Amino acid sequence: MKKRELYYMTGMLLFTALLNALSWILPSFSDYYTDHVFPLFTGSLGRLTSLVPFSVGERMIAAGVLLVLVLAVLLVLYPFVRRPDFRRRARGFFRFMAHLVIIVFLIMTLNCFLLYHCTPLSPGGAETDRRYTVSELACLRDYIVEEASALCDSLPHTGDGLLQAPEDLTARAMTAVSGLSGEYPRFASYCVTPKPLSCSGFISQQHMQ
Repeated sequence: MKKRELYYMTGMLLFTALLNALSWILPSFSDYYTDHVFPLFTGSLGRLTSLVPFSVGERMIAAGVLLVLVLAVLLVLYPFVRRPDFRRRARGFFRFMAHLVIIVFLIMTLNCFLLYHCTPLSPGGAETDRRYTVSELACLRDYIVEEASALCDSLPHTGDGLLQAPEDLTARAMTAVSGLSGEYPRFASYCVTPKPLSCSGFISQQHMQ
């Protein structure tokens, strides 16, 4: 690996680590990023991914799993295969994966980690120190379950007894989120288009959906 390449990777890694450290130490830093910088990503990249009918994130997860499998195979074979062309290509793939891991770390930081440390949502954008008890959360859960059960009977069902989603469900979801912007200003940015997942069951089991 060339020194310039090593310096670049080290700099990217340190920059990403610095962003994470600032978000932990200074909630105001995360608030500024969430309110003024993050909307640029949803307004640009979000518009691009909304043009395709499938979940881009799901495809990226599948590609990541495939690359990890290839990496594992090469790591097992590398000590035993002495062919120069194989070892040269394997080293190139190792460098590619090192770059990719750092880039993914940066993307996750910009798209997720910084947002986790901003001030919690509150009506009108005002800060609040209100903390909810477990019993209050349990009451909210019970309320949601009861309301959902009551609404279930009034919705159309398929012949198998499953709920039949309306054709304009995506548009309704986007309208509902946008409608929250009056009470929660952070919802005022561009609303990306929600997509169905091909492997919904598996993603739900990983607590990622």
